[in-house]
Amino acid sequence: HEVAHGWCARLFGDETAARYGRLTLNPLSHLNLTGTLMLFLVGFGWAKPVPV
Repeated sequence: HEVAHGWCARLFGDETAARYGRLTLNPLSHLNLTGTLMLFLVGFGWAKPVPV
């Protein structure tokens, strides 16, 4: 989901996500420590937002 935000931003000329190495489908680059822990504790979590 987050990588799609980066791809769309890149289509419009924003290279920020590419510079941060976030245009990848590798889930490890999108994990947020707090969001991942919350996923296991309460069943709701989140990823790191892609900078655009």
